[in-house]
Amino acid sequence: MFQPFAAALRAILRRNGWQDRRVAEEVDVSRSTVSRWLSGKQEPKNLKKLVAVADALQVTTDELLGRADPEISLFVELVQQLPEDLRRDELERLQRLVEDYQKT
Repeated sequence: MFQPFAAALRAILRRNGWQDRRVAEEVDVSRSTVSRWLSGKQEPKNLKKLVAVADALQVTTDELLGRADPEISLFVELVQQLPEDLRRDELERLQRLVEDYQKT
């Protein structure tokens, strides 16, 4: 049924060392709701809940829906941990690298 979401949620919980109880508490849903999400029987019923799950787990909604490349998600997570000025500098440097690569 909702296997991409269920698989992504299980993987993210495992990676973060979270239990279903913590997700339920963070998102203000029952443990049985999280259990249905993990089993693929159900997905969050509205966009606000989906965003709340993503925010609680500190991932993008694309990653949560199984639509994101895990390496890109990890890169985004690492960049977000940088101080603002360093983040801006590194993103500009990365953009120049990509532009130079595209010229070749």
